[in-house]
Amino acid sequence: MRKIFILSIVLCTVIFCGFLWSDYNSDEKYVVRIGHNNSVTALMLFVADEKGWFRDADIDVDIVMTAGGGDQMVSLAQAGHLDVYVNSVVLSLLSSHIVSPDRVKIILTHPWYKKDPFDSILVRADSDIHSLDDLEGKKIGVFPVRFFEVFLDDYFKDRNINNISFLPLTIPNQLGALEVGNIDALHTIETTNATAISSGKFRRLYGSPFADVLNPMSVGHGAVTVKFLNEHPELSRDVIDILTRAIIWIRGNDMEAREILMKRLNLTEEAAMITNLEPTQTYKEQDVSDLKAFADLVFGMDEISREINLEEIEGFMYEP
Repeated sequence: MRKIFILSIVLCTVIFCGFLWSDYNSDEKYVVRIGHNNSVTALMLFVADEKGWFRDADIDVDIVMTAGGGDQMVSLAQAGHLDVYVNSVVLSLLSSHIVSPDRVKIILTHPWYKKDPFDSILVRADSDIHSLDDLEGKKIGVFPVRFFEVFLDDYFKDRNINNISFLPLTIPNQLGALEVGNIDALHTIETTNATAISSGKFRRLYGSPFADVLNPMSVGHGAVTVKFLNEHPELSRDVIDILTRAIIWIRGNDMEAREILMKRLNLTEEAAMITNLEPTQTYKEQDVSDLKAFADLVFGMDEISREINLEEIEGFMYEP
């Protein structure tokens, strides 16, 4: 009887220690799911992957390319299918925050500036459109997101440019529609700008209507889920540190960064060399007042159901 009692104690001790060891090593076994939408705004992720920084840190990652836009990325994270994402739209985050607060923390932002515009209005190289005023009564291709159409409609009306119609187009269909004349002009972003201009078939009519209104305009962001932060604090910190390192690295290694971009997005060398790599901000550099200004803008456009105050915005910023 005594032997059975001692054996039971030993087995319980082994099992208990096993649970402790398993929990202690959970970060080593966890595969981090990082989402992106395969654009230049995911360059820091491409760099970290190509340079082998996740492998060197003994971090297993599943890099997930999403087919949809920012709404899908935020939804996947909130549903527990992503731990981190690097390029989504701030509007989606604000909308989801109102319904389900405290689900993600912003780890980086993608602001658009007037200088070196990230968004542009393009026309065909042989077009007789040479100024914004020439767009009166024309048809413009836009992203299939209500925010872009509403914003541009207000933008042109504020400048007394009227009777413009909009055609929603996904990125793969944008330049084709412009080339064959289904639209007169196209509002788009990188790397479509660079691909179009480098081809010689199109030219930039105007750079960054968005940054005319807010400069910078904090349109994009990357985030980490609160669940991942809570369940894997060390691992999540290491992943964020690697992405932050990649953002800084891009600034000092322009040519190599463009080579990585060319490889990952299958760009021509000409397009890669003129692409605006966009000055992504790390979590240490983020300005909450820029995000607040964007939140106020979209609230005024009725794109979100209520005003979001500064304290709320500060609450969903990542802090290590």
